[in-house]
This record gives sequence, structure tokens and C-alpha cells, in this order.
Amino acid sequence: MSNLFKNVGVTAKATIIFMLLHIPLALFCSSSKMAATAYAILIFVIGCHLALHKNDVALACIVWYIIAAEVLFRMTFAHIFWEYGKYAISGILILRLTRGKRFSHTVLPLIFYFLLLIPAIFKTPYYSLFQWRGYVSFYMSGALTLFICGLYFSGLSYEREDVQRMLTWVLGPAVSIAFIALLSLAHAKNIVWVAASSYVASGGFGPNQVSSILGFAGFLGVALFLMTRKNAMLRQTYVVLAAWLFIQSILTLSRGGTMMGAAAVGFLLASLVKSGRRRYFAIAIVTSLSIVSLTWYCVIPALNRYTSGRLITRYTRVQEKDGVRIYDTTGRLEQAVTDFAIFKDNIFGVGVSNARDIQEDMVQKSWCPHVEWTHVLAEHGILGALALLFLFLWIGRRYFSIQDPFSKALALSFIVIFVLFASTYAMRTALPACVIGFLGSDFNCSE
Repeated sequence: MSNLFKNVGVTAKATIIFMLLHIPLALFCSSSKMAATAYAILIFVIGCHLALHKNDVALACIVWYIIAAEVLFRMTFAHIFWEYGKYAISGILILRLTRGKRFSHTVLPLIFYFLLLIPAIFKTPYYSLFQWRGYVSFYMSGALTLFICGLYFSGLSYEREDVQRMLTWVLGPAVSIAFIALLSLAHAKNIVWVAASSYVASGGFGPNQVSSILGFAGFLGVALFLMTRKNAMLRQTYVVLAAWLFIQSILTLSRGGTMMGAAAVGFLLASLVKSGRRRYFAIAIVTSLSIVSLTWYCVIPALNRYTSGRLITRYTRVQEKDGVRIYDTTGRLEQAVTDFAIFKDNIFGVGVSNARDIQEDMVQKSWCPHVEWTHVLAEHGILGALALLFLFLWIGRRYFSIQDPFSKALALSFIVIFVLFASTYAMRTALPACVIGFLGSDFNCSE
């Protein structure tokens, strides 16, 4: 059994078995909250065991696994707190850091990023320790996870097979999520499609979170197909998984996750073409033409018919604002404008969790954060702006330090995913934090 898990992402047999195991796991967890809870706790225990034994490749696989499993825990209603995925990752990695793991000096901007966000917690309203802790825990968990992931991955080196293993581990829980969503559609009777996110097509859970994981996993399927060499069956497995996961993401009618995954694929292929390497150029061109042709002429028309035309309506919907027609952002543009107005009136920030109350006073609406950048400005003020500056300084330095063309293309795609996710869903899950934190490592995807 241990050899099976070691070979996930390396051999076709181990990878296929790993994916198939997540189908009964999906049934098991969705049928019992206790089973889902035991599964969530087991993953954390395994992560702690690997941290104590300093097995960094296997530990990284668990971290990537939790990125997708976090949404699976939530949609199967495991008896765990909402931010469990982020704090499980942070806890596991902190345990590893206490075991003598050294990190590179390159993380200094990342340290400034996190430290500059801390003062705003002292403006959080204090009615009770429990409530104050809840606010801080919810709003700061994404930044904490990003900071810890960046610290942990800094100074670590991974070869191509290591990266293949890690990214493939994301696909396991993504298969479970996609299977639950597929069953939900199969069991639904007389589905009424509308030009809005579909809870039925998302397995009865939040379409935003489901589509983001499925879109991300679909992108990874494409990236792994391009990365894999001399193993035709494994490459075919990744193609099938990528197609299925993207289709399930599209059917949620939650645009953000699908568009994020598609954009990441586009930047990956464009970067490979631009690299000038003959091998990468040829495979990127062929892959691009195949994806565009199949999607445009086969997938979209078929899914549009299945959704009674609502798919095209959903992706082309516009709204009128002050006589100007703009693309419908489902309130995100309005939230960003309101956040920025709060920042202009409170240059030192209003404090963690306070922006929602001020939004309600200003526009009679309050939202959970969706646009990370303006949310940080509103609540953290000028220190938040400096924190974001240090964060992007660190990201830029890490990106330009990469020499291998495929690794650079993959890093660019991760940056795109981070920016688009944080612009749409803020830091709602561990996905953006872990993806960008991974850039702290030195990974080489060349043969």
C-alpha cells in the first residue's frame, strides 16, 4: 500500500487506483458526517506524523491534498470548524518548522507582509474573547496560511517527479467532489436551469467553492499531461480527468472557478510557446488548438443545450450601472468600489471584520470579502497596501529566479490562479495561499 501512494503521479496504475479509491470515499463521506469527520482528522494526523519524521516530499503531498479536501470536508458536513483546512495546513507545517527545518533569507518580504497585517486586529471589536478570536481567525487565516506555506517551502528543492506527485494528490479529493456533483445531477428530477450558480450541479454545496477546486484541478490535469513523459497511459489519464473536472466546473454555472482554470491553462501554454524551446512550442501549439477546437465546437454547444441555453446567458450577462453597460460581476465590483471608499475615508484602516458594518451603513449592503485587494485596503489601510507591496515583491523575485521554461510557465500559472482567486473569492479557502506559498521552493520540472 505504501508503494501505491509513493507512485501516485509517477505510474499509471498507482494513479488510476488512487483516483478510483476516491469514488467510494465520496459515497462514504457524503452518507455519514461521522465518516467525513474521521476522514478529516485522519488526514491531519498523517500530516503531523510526516512532519515529525521530516518527510518533506510526502508532507508536501498532504498539503496539496488538503487544498482540495478542504472543500470536500465542508460539502460533506464534517464536524470540524469552518477554517479547518487552513489551520490544519498551518499546524502541520509549523510542527515541521519546529523540527529544525531551515528556511531561506528570501522570505524576508513575506515576513514583512504578515507583520504589517497584524496591527489591524487590535481594532477588531471586543465583546468577548470568543467572538474576537472568531473574527480574527476567520479574516486572518488566509494570510497566516500563505505566510506559513512560504516559510516552509523556502529552501526546499523538488525534481519533476516530486512535483508530479504533489499536483496529482490534489486530483484525488477533486474526483470525490466531482463525483458527488455528478450524482447530484443524476438524481435530480426536472432541473430548472437559470442564469445563476447551480447548487444542484455543485452537489448541494456552495458553487463558488466547488467550481474553484474543479477548475483548479482541471488546470492541473492539463499541466500534468504536458509535464509527463514516456508514459502514454498516465498522460491519457490526466486528459480524461482534466476534461471531466472542467465539465463539472462549467456545469456549476459559477464562472469564477472555470475562468480561473481556463486562464491558468492559457498562460501556461502561452508561456511555453514564448519560451522558444522547439519541443515545448510544438506540444503547446497542438494542445492549444485541440482544447480550443473541442471546447468551442463540441463541449460548449453540448453543455449549452443541456442547460437550456443558460450557460451562454450566464457567461455573457451584463448589468447597467449609471447608464453604462458592464460585465456582471455579481456584486464584486460594487464591493470593491465600496471598500476603496472606506479606505479613502480611513487611511489607517477600520480594523479586521469592521468593513462589513461600514458597507451596510454606506450602501445598505454587507458582504463577506470577495475582492482581497480592496478588502485589505479597507481593513488594514496604508499598512495593508505596504503588505501587498511586499507580497508581490516576493512573488516577483521568486518568479524571475526560475530558469527552467516549464517551471517558469507553471509558476506564472500559479500566480494567475492566485490573483484571480483572490479577486473573486478573497482567501476563502487554502488554495490561493498554498499555491503562491509553493513558489518559495526551488522546483525543476525539466527532465
